[in-house]
Amino acid sequence: MGRLRSYSYLPQDLLEEILTRLPVISIIRFKCVNKSWYNLFENHTFIAKHYRNHSSQKNPSLLIEVEDSTTSNRRSVMSLHLADSLDSEVSLDMPFIPERLVYISDCINGIICLRELSSRLVLWNPAIREYKVIPNPPSHVHSPSNVCYDYPTFAFGYDHISNDYKLVQIGTYLTVLYDLIDQILHPVVHIYTLSTDSWRQIDTGFDRSILNFPGECSNNLYLNGVYHWPGCIILDEHGRHCEVIVCFDMRDEVFQIMKMPNLGDISHIEKIWKTAAVLNDCAALIIYDLKQTKQFDIWVMNEYGVEESWTKQFVIGPLIVELTLHDQLLLVDDKLALINDKGHILLYDFGAQEIKHLQLRNLPGSVFVSQAITYVESLVSVTRGKVEAKKRGYKNSILNRVICCK
Repeated sequence: MGRLRSYSYLPQDLLEEILTRLPVISIIRFKCVNKSWYNLFENHTFIAKHYRNHSSQKNPSLLIEVEDSTTSNRRSVMSLHLADSLDSEVSLDMPFIPERLVYISDCINGIICLRELSSRLVLWNPAIREYKVIPNPPSHVHSPSNVCYDYPTFAFGYDHISNDYKLVQIGTYLTVLYDLIDQILHPVVHIYTLSTDSWRQIDTGFDRSILNFPGECSNNLYLNGVYHWPGCIILDEHGRHCEVIVCFDMRDEVFQIMKMPNLGDISHIEKIWKTAAVLNDCAALIIYDLKQTKQFDIWVMNEYGVEESWTKQFVIGPLIVELTLHDQLLLVDDKLALINDKGHILLYDFGAQEIKHLQLRNLPGSVFVSQAITYVESLVSVTRGKVEAKKRGYKNSILNRVICCK
């Protein structure tokens, strides 16, 4: 890292260490101090260390997406800090997609992938108020009248070897017979890389005809450069299937299959809620039995890729809660968070074995929670020198002063 011109008695290394622990908003302000400070804050080594320091803290934020049904389903995002002393909400407007339906796909290294209902993709770093609209993926080719194109599956990830961010689009073609799906054809996979700002098609050898993705759901998982989807393998023509986790390695650009833990003899498998998560840097599954036990089982894969290492690490409950398709279930460090669409948050601490009930106040009756993800702010840029990327200020919204309290 470049040397700072310091007028302090602090040693240079110590001063830089202190600066890496400051919030992003302070770093942005201090860029104006002098040229050497500006150069330091633009340095990749400093940016990486700053993110490591903040991601290692045991108090990440949540990004909560809310939807207002009275304004053409306009969606906005707010940041919530879950700490012992609860902080006020900060509403983050998305001026680059006005009046559009938007979904939060993932957050990696402080960069959030947003997707419009029309499938337009945006990379956004709200901490530094920077975003980039991604070029449209290649459109599907003309196909016979009995072949239709299904809604694509997307994934966002990071290749640490090439230090590049990637987007994956999995497009599926279906043959239709008498208005019913007859056969799922081989998928078409395109990959976008941020450094080249372009898409390319890859040949994965991945047989989509025997696999089923869940489509639009919030329980996907990104861990250590690999994206994970819950899916299933069709075993025979009678529809028998085996549930699995479908993995895509962002570095090698290959698909793999990982077995789920053995849940025992469960005859009502359709009543089992499964959410992928990360616990202590390990892949985890949150299992909730909606029909019988009303308890949460936390399964952890202690050795990644070793299917025999799945272990039931926590059993929580039974709890008197009623989950719906609109509820958000996620792990936040050593806590289980359940967020319903009205902004009620149930927070279970694994260590203390305590439950806290929190509530987003002042939410208008027309506004409801639609998504939630964990978030750590960063200085990572999404522009890479591209002129399409933009920086803008964010206007205030009606949710600017939403408070979280007991």
